Amino acid sequence: MPRIVQVFMVLLTGLMMSFYFHPVFFTAYPFYNTKVMLAVLGGGVLVFNTIRTKDYTLSKGLLNALMIAGVFALVNYISLIINQTEDYSYTSYPVTVLVWVIGAYGAINFIRWTHHKVTIELVVRYLAGVGAFHSILSQLIDKNDAVKDIVTSIFYVSPDMEEMGRLYSFGVALDPSGVRFAVTLIMIAGVLTLSKVVKKSISLMVFYFLCFVIISVLGNIISRTTTVGMGLGLLIFVLSTGLYKFVIKVGKIKTMRVLGIVLALGIPLTIYFYNTNASFRDQVEYGFEGFFNFFESGDFETGSTDVLATMWVWPQDNKTWIIGSGVFLSKAGDFTYFSDIGYCRFVFYSGLIGLTVFGLYFIYNAVHFSIRYPRYKYIFLLMIVVTFVVWTKVATDIFQLYALFYAFTDEEELYASDEDEEAKELDPIEDESNPALMPQV
Repeated sequence: MPRIVQVFMVLLTGLMMSFYFHPVFFTAYPFYNTKVMLAVLGGGVLVFNTIRTKDYTLSKGLLNALMIAGVFALVNYISLIINQTEDYSYTSYPVTVLVWVIGAYGAINFIRWTHHKVTIELVVRYLAGVGAFHSILSQLIDKNDAVKDIVTSIFYVSPDMEEMGRLYSFGVALDPSGVRFAVTLIMIAGVLTLSKVVKKSISLMVFYFLCFVIISVLGNIISRTTTVGMGLGLLIFVLSTGLYKFVIKVGKIKTMRVLGIVLALGIPLTIYFYNTNASFRDQVEYGFEGFFNFFESGDFETGSTDVLATMWVWPQDNKTWIIGSGVFLSKAGDFTYFSDIGYCRFVFYSGLIGLTVFGLYFIYNAVHFSIRYPRYKYIFLLMIVVTFVVWTKVATDIFQLYALFYAFTDEEELYASDEDEEAKELDPIEDESNPALMPQV
């Protein structure tokens, strides 16, 4: 493939991954978002491949996930019947799951067409690049009216964003994007510390570290929920490199060198803009308000956490606790409540029964992929932490990440992430200091 074509395909694939992971509406066609459009494309490609190969098998993992999603939808529907309400927010959740998976299939195919294979590292590479791109673009939109006009003329942006004074990019805004940034940061930390392909490539290390820093700083300004992924990502670095023992593993020396160089360049640059640009300083102080308050007063708190503290509203009767009120939004039965907190909303919608089923659904997905990809098992298990932590702030989920891996339909590709890594394994104990284990020139 000619170089110019390869570059074009990489950029196109990145755009498609953005359209999938951060869906957005076009101003010229505000009827369906880009996730649905990719699902139409993915469905067409899936039908074509099925006809061509005369074979398609629904994976057992996805089938089980759909069954649990179906139980969750059934519980929600029963709640609507019992409470005689018409809030169908999650009664069609299995359809949502299928749209995510087929949309992911459409996005995954662009990776396959560009790189002739799909692996976890390639998927994370694009998610990292997309996250960093949107983080930077949000700053350009904020500071350059010409850029803002171009973006808003092509993509729909809610007028509320301007009223709230929040940073945004196309398809990226507020807590849902913060959750996706958090997931991306954890996956970046995973491939940086576990992928042999990345460890052998200085350029990939630099790319991932830069993306991690950019998303951690600028993404956190867009949504402070990003902090969850930044914290868990740093925890992965500390545990995998041996820093918690104040000893760096031999196999991690190259990684730490690259990290040191990136930080040596990034920290002074951030400090410079913080001290010379009042707008950027205000944004950083907003994004990291909790940390500033902690160092100034010893209390890790923000304006939003103070507001959230008032949103822990619970049912006043046993029926609502058990099966909910059948209302996901602002009113429930004879009492009115307002809450962004996921736990509260799910309990009021379908009670502890619905919340439990939905929680088990995400535990299943994480455990399923931790078993399927043993090398990355701890990374997938950390997604359980992300799920239950973000529910203390917002009612959303991270299934769009799992859908990407359910879209690995080719059996060889399905296990390529582990097999490719094992083929390039230097040594089980990662002893790069042993000359006998080094590649021969």
